[in-house]
Amino acid sequence: MRQKNCGRDLSSRGRRKLPFLCNKLELSFDPKIPGYPRYHMEVNEDEGVYNLHIKSVNFQDEGEFQCQVGPAMNHTPIRAGAQLRILIPPDYLTVNGLGQASTMEVSENVTVRLTCQAVGSKPAAQLKWYKNNVEVPKGKYLSLFSPINSYKKNIVLPIDNDVR
Repeated sequence: MRQKNCGRDLSSRGRRKLPFLCNKLELSFDPKIPGYPRYHMEVNEDEGVYNLHIKSVNFQDEGEFQCQVGPAMNHTPIRAGAQLRILIPPDYLTVNGLGQASTMEVSENVTVRLTCQAVGSKPAAQLKWYKNNVEVPKGKYLSLFSPINSYKKNIVLPIDNDVR
């Protein structure tokens, strides 16, 4: 469960409280927030602290959260914000679209192109190639990114079978 702390000024400077904002959508000070069953507010009026709890954070929760003390009588609002980024590990990796422990057979003196794809990660995974447990230097490779929101990344690395 993630928590966002937001304090407010309890002095009598003519300011009024405003709720949390999430991606410019106004939330509530009520413990149960209508339309957001995984969100709830924990309010300590004496200390002026408003905690927003999010249970089981998921991709839809990503965005800008902001707590505010609103203006009164020509005062500007006071804001504090935080960007919530959701990190997702890859679902799986493939090489040339093949499953784990697949074998590719090729003839000698042929150039082979291996394409590694990390599927489902956010942000795109940082991929490295290894040959016999030794990292292959980056050298020249082509990095391809698929469209936004698919969270796939391809790295194409030519391998020459050590032929010179």
